[in-house]
Amino acid sequence: MFPALEGENRLKNQYKITVIIWFAMTLSVLIYVGLGLFLFDREDGGTGGEFKFLFYMLSFVSILSPRFFKSIILSGEKISNASSSSASNLAGLIQTYHMVTFAFCESIAIYGLVFYIIWGNKADFYILSGLSLICFIFNHPKFEFWQQIYERSHRLSGGLN
Repeated sequence: MFPALEGENRLKNQYKITVIIWFAMTLSVLIYVGLGLFLFDREDGGTGGEFKFLFYMLSFVSILSPRFFKSIILSGEKISNASSSSASNLAGLIQTYHMVTFAFCESIAIYGLVFYIIWGNKADFYILSGLSLICFIFNHPKFEFWQQIYERSHRLSGGLN
């Protein structure tokens, strides 16, 4: 059984790593915007018609998917199983949820970049990149969330081993 302080320290360490990854992935969206602005200077090659709808639908799904995956990744059973092993396993589980969320946030900017490279439509590229950045802002990892999961694990398993 880990003392509560040791478990929380492990949680804080994983949290800090997750924040660094969040920052790096958010920065990558800005790099995509830079690529779109300076490297792929294209003329407007059309609207992309039916594909435009597809890319926006994929973006919409990417916004909603983390909520679905949260219920799977952070289910009571998985939290209980992870916390019965160690605080590190629990922190890894929470970090996994965040990585999945960040991947969905970044995918929106990638859709915009692909759309721009193929059809040269800058407006949609900027819209999707902005939407991606907004998703990153709303999904910034908060330590309070990690603490809630940690406390929930204590209630479910009676403490971390």
